[in-house]
Amino acid sequence: MKQKTALVVGATGVVGRELVTQLIGDDRYKRIILWVRRPYPISREKLDVRIIDFTTIEALPSEYVDEIFCALGTSLKKAGSVEAFRRVDVTYPIAVARWGRRSGVKRFVLVSAIGADPHSPLRYFKAKGDTEAAITALYYDSLQIAHPFLIIGERGDSRPVERSAAWLFDRTFGRRFSRFQPSDGKQIAAVMIEKAQLPIPNQPTVYRYHPQEFQAPRTR
Repeated sequence: MKQKTALVVGATGVVGRELVTQLIGDDRYKRIILWVRRPYPISREKLDVRIIDFTTIEALPSEYVDEIFCALGTSLKKAGSVEAFRRVDVTYPIAVARWGRRSGVKRFVLVSAIGADPHSPLRYFKAKGDTEAAITALYYDSLQIAHPFLIIGERGDSRPVERSAAWLFDRTFGRRFSRFQPSDGKQIAAVMIEKAQLPIPNQPTVYRYHPQEFQAPRTR
């Protein structure tokens, strides 16, 4: 079996950290390249950690990888402004995708959100929708988009609203609306990696994976 090389962008977030951990332990992958803005806290033989300037992604030299996992994302509070928020959630992912197409990469795996819509009046969903639309227009052979509901897991920044919403939803509606349960970062990463093993289609294809495919374990 040919071992693969993957590029992970957004490796410090809830899903990104899990992608790195699981890819390190996956024998189907021989090398995991990380694009980060600052030194990464772990070092492994498989890891190729590269500190880059995200504002100049499209100027980076072309390099083929088997697939790109993009888990970039932030909050308005952490970003500090609407412009900074859109840079992380829209500008950078699109730049990564353009670099990938120029490099001949066939598969792009994106973490988005259920409700992503470029016409949404809500800033978060519009940003996700704008990103999806732009990357879809690049016509990857295989574009795979994860649409989780709420993502739960340990974050480097505090997001009490998300934690409270996940807790309240699970106890109020969890059983009635199971397809919209919060999703655990580990399970999202596991599904993304498994779906990335699908054969490359004969023509550009977009796959969207929805919340019920990322069911978090119940701990009542």
